[in-house]
Amino acid sequence: MFRHVILWKILEMPLDKSKEETALKMKELLEGLNGKIPGLIKIQAGINNLESENAFDIVLIGDFESKDAYAKYSQHPEHAKIVPFFKELKLGRAIVDYEIV
Repeated sequence: MFRHVILWKILEMPLDKSKEETALKMKELLEGLNGKIPGLIKIQAGINNLESENAFDIVLIGDFESKDAYAKYSQHPEHAKIVPFFKELKLGRAIVDYEIV
């Protein structure tokens, strides 16, 4: 199994949205990929609820059948559909990808 983890910090929100609304939309889009992409076991997204200067706002944990399945996910049309929303936002991020043995 292969795990893909991303932490995002929302640096600037769209003018018509709050940070909470933006994080909820991110979570909805990410978890909406469940069941739509071959090789994707599960995506879970969580919204931070404790304030800290070191905290990120949202986390994605994606489990895949293999590293190859993850590579295919990143090119899949369903994934591509949500990318524009994320590109509209100014985000800081950190990523960790690893195999689970």
